[in-house]
Amino acid sequence: GSGRGQRSEEEQQLLKVTLHVSEEQWKTVVRDWRPGGVVRLHYLPTSSSSSSSSSTKGDTTAPAATDTTHLYEMACALSAHDTMGQLQILVAPPDPSMRPEVRRVAELLRSFSSSSDDDGSNNIQQQGRALSGLYVNPSISGFYNGRYEFLMDVLWNNDDPETRSSSSPLSSSKTQDLVFVSSGAGLAGVLPAVEAVAFSDEKEDGGGSNRNRKCNNQRGSRRDGPRNIHVIHQVRNYDHLPYKDRIERLLRTGAVKFTLIETSPPSSRRSGNGDDDDDDCSATKANQTAPSTTNNISAYPLLSDALAKGTNLKKHLLMQQENDGAGKTKVYVQHIFQRAQFPLATTAVVVCGHLRIM
Repeated sequence: GSGRGQRSEEEQQLLKVTLHVSEEQWKTVVRDWRPGGVVRLHYLPTSSSSSSSSSTKGDTTAPAATDTTHLYEMACALSAHDTMGQLQILVAPPDPSMRPEVRRVAELLRSFSSSSDDDGSNNIQQQGRALSGLYVNPSISGFYNGRYEFLMDVLWNNDDPETRSSSSPLSSSKTQDLVFVSSGAGLAGVLPAVEAVAFSDEKEDGGGSNRNRKCNNQRGSRRDGPRNIHVIHQVRNYDHLPYKDRIERLLRTGAVKFTLIETSPPSSRRSGNGDDDDDDCSATKANQTAPSTTNNISAYPLLSDALAKGTNLKKHLLMQQENDGAGKTKVYVQHIFQRAQFPLATTAVVVCGHLRIM
């Protein structure tokens, strides 16, 4: 393929992928989901796709690879699983540094024809067509710290001597601030986690949208949780941000403070300082100056405010760097988090995105 600096604008977009499975398989996949949980996708190429019954509509457990069949796999967070029988993930352009087994699955999922969602983001579905050889494994793990304590346990059990680790830095007091720092496809892990923390008290019945019951049983009232929930997210281009409608609805509740950092805005939103394409998703010069042709920012006023906030913080940091004699440098989401200066004694930080952020 083309080099990293030769990707077109379309090739760099973060795509939303919907996988369709049976109701029983869906229940198996999401049964143990917790905030930050991931699913592993296995792809076994078959000699004849029409003769194989293995697909996302078939058995969800991948058989062992044979000497003549190569197994491709990719792990990703579930961005949505509220609809029975549907699993949503976000698939970014595969980085050339990734293992070929991972790139193969990502390229396969991105190869389906795309259509536009109401929020302007791309969505690719199988449209009722079974994909032979693709298997979805049950959700495992979740956001956890160096002591293997999961997020919900730390947030709501940190004052319970029977459930906390004695060495936990948050054991002596309640968490005041919960900060999610993310980039790109990391939104898939962060968005449902934010919803689980903020609104799981409202999801007590047994419907398909209530997959946080496991979390409810681990904690007390939402009032006992963090007072402030912050999201600092980095996106290459606002126009390609998935789940705009979902984020806007979340912001309307007032439960979350959102800051959006745009690293490569189109010319119509370019400040002239520090808005060059980022290292991971650089585009050609022609694409850098292409005007925005997708949805209007004004359609999402609260998300627009989050973008304006991030842009202002970015400009301020650039000016500060120039005043300090550092010259023109780039500002990413981790720099915005550093500037916020949250009190670490009462702050839980969740990182989901490029390893550079960590």
